[in-house]
Amino acid sequence: MLWASVTLAFYGLLRASEYLAPSIHTFDSQRALVWTAVSIAPDSVTLRLKVTKTRQSGDGGTVTVSSTGDETCPVLAMSEFRRTTAQACSAQPVFAFAEGNYLTPPCLNKILRQALNCNQVSSHSMRIGGATLLASRGASEAVIRRAGRWRSTASERYVRQVAGMPPQWTSSVASLRDRV
Repeated sequence: MLWASVTLAFYGLLRASEYLAPSIHTFDSQRALVWTAVSIAPDSVTLRLKVTKTRQSGDGGTVTVSSTGDETCPVLAMSEFRRTTAQACSAQPVFAFAEGNYLTPPCLNKILRQALNCNQVSSHSMRIGGATLLASRGASEAVIRRAGRWRSTASERYVRQVAGMPPQWTSSVASLRDRV
């Protein structure tokens, strides 16, 4: 569940409010991502968002995340997670622990910080990382803005210099999947 949430957030440039519940026991069906809003195909995952930061009423739009074909593939992670969870295909939040508590931003932040041994990482780091990856692959500012659902040039603040990545991340990120 954790690996699916991290890979989906990274490649989908998701805000925590677009895919996580605000509380471990309650969720807002207009905000938290629920299974009925997730479509998994062999080569992509499509999310139907009801509300986003920049679209507060009506349809929040869709986010489609493609297969990467590697160990960080969000499609593979989501497919495996759906196969192993009893909640799949329900109107319940996608990211919930086996005992029923929902994954929240503070909970994910704590897990990420412990797994990476770095207090500078958070659920927002997935959005930053996704934008940085797009930029490093030559995506234009317009493409990055569209992918992250930014209406302004705020996306520019998200792109980091890959060479400036903290040294402890290079080895830690490689083993994150096994630890979360």
